[in-house]
Amino acid sequence: MPELALIRRCSEAEAAVLAVESLVLVERLPAVWSALYAGRIDRRRAAVLADLLGEVTPATAAAVLARVLPAAGEATAARLRERTRRALAGIDPDALAARRERAARRADVTVRPVAEGLAALVAELPTTDALACRDAVRRLADQQRAGGDDRPIGVIRAAVARDLILRPWGSSRPPVTAQLTVHADLPALDPAAPAQPACEVDGVVVTAAECRALLTALGMLGVATAPRGGSITLAVHDPTTGALRAVATRQELARAAGLTRRRRHRAGATGSGGAGSRGVDTATCPRGDSSAHRYDAEPTADGPGLRRPPATRRYRPTAAQRRFVRARDRRCRWPGCARPPARHDLDHATPHAAGGATDCWNRCCLCRTHHRIKTHTPGWAFLLLADGRVLVRTPSGVTRLSTPPGTDRDGAPPTGPPPGRPTGMSRTGHPTDAGDPTDASDDPPF
Repeated sequence: MPELALIRRCSEAEAAVLAVESLVLVERLPAVWSALYAGRIDRRRAAVLADLLGEVTPATAAAVLARVLPAAGEATAARLRERTRRALAGIDPDALAARRERAARRADVTVRPVAEGLAALVAELPTTDALACRDAVRRLADQQRAGGDDRPIGVIRAAVARDLILRPWGSSRPPVTAQLTVHADLPALDPAAPAQPACEVDGVVVTAAECRALLTALGMLGVATAPRGGSITLAVHDPTTGALRAVATRQELARAAGLTRRRRHRAGATGSGGAGSRGVDTATCPRGDSSAHRYDAEPTADGPGLRRPPATRRYRPTAAQRRFVRARDRRCRWPGCARPPARHDLDHATPHAAGGATDCWNRCCLCRTHHRIKTHTPGWAFLLLADGRVLVRTPSGVTRLSTPPGTDRDGAPPTGPPPGRPTGMSRTGHPTDAGDPTDASDDPPF
């Protein structure tokens, strides 16, 4: 599926559906394939029949198709699904029961965009539970409307469902804090700035105004302090290309600019470092003797600046490297994949056992699925460039490029070996003529 998805430039879920439909129609439902080929039904109706009849026995499929296929072209796709399910329930109810059990094991809660600034929260529940939840939301919304709420009834229902989940009034249960990752350029935080670049909230693009509204609600629009349980890091990007240069906290940024350089004093020393001086930092004093030294904040003309985290000889990345790579990648870097950071592995592009450095240019975020494909599946080539771009070549020779989020490289040719280079691509940050080391091992999740 990953190769088909890259070739068609679609998601792997869409590629899987297309592949399964094709195999089912050709191998298990030739009558439906013939009707599609002859133009008596379209692909939507063929997909309905392939979905419902793809795993039943040939005898059951033939009996159901005898009832529904002759008039399938005259019914809508929804109506055809209803007729097919009704026929299947009468002929082989155990088949529907098996479908229901498989679907229940795949239930989840997802979010999908539906309109500008709006997203649908989809909770996959047993049908009876879903109907009961909808009825409860409707009744509570009707009560709120009767109490004087004049908003559209759909808006009230959506607000009721949100409050039932987040329970802003509740104190009887252990608190659960939702964690959101916000990426915003500094100009986006100023409503008077001439440029208003788009922002991201958990990977979803929002306008600068929406981002400011969220940060205002969290009490952190000025990027002063993070809410409880949160953190603030500042990413410095190249103003021309958008490439990430450094990541720092506010304190690290101040030290890099020379605004909080500390001067150490012995306890009891006189002068500016004496008793009562500001900038005392017990965290940097020797353990067990917080009064041994004091550090005075003393602004200077210039500081050491910011840079990428240095390499380490260890196998695992340092905390600074993890922070940098996750800020640069934000999601799985496999072309076309958008799995969130919670499912990422920080992968060595060139395996550590093969001499790959534990450095930011040799690390990228990959979800577990694509990490395993890159590491263990023969025929795939993976190239991580020093600026964070990723080139992936499928076993059939198709090459796709993935750029870090937030970078502006439209029309820029990729560096490194050309896509059709016969020597292949190396899992390294630099071009090579050594061929494609697809047999090198760097077992997930490392």
